[in-house]
Amino acid sequence: MMLPRVIRAELLKLRRTLSLRMVPAAPLVVLLLSFLIFHQRATYFAKGGKPLWETLQRNAFVPWVALMMPL
Repeated sequence: MMLPRVIRAELLKLRRTLSLRMVPAAPLVVLLLSFLIFHQRATYFAKGGKPLWETLQRNAFVPWVALMMPL
């Protein structure tokens, strides 16, 4: 019974902060950055003969660790 009131109070506090907007935006920025790097160097990644989706997935991990883990 108190849980909805507590959640509502916390959302009211978060409404005026940047953190509520950063929750969905930060992963999208990392994904967009990884995709743009992959798109720019697609011929380089295609030379290896590996599946491109696996390479994209593997290369998306590095910016995630570098940019999101310190937060």
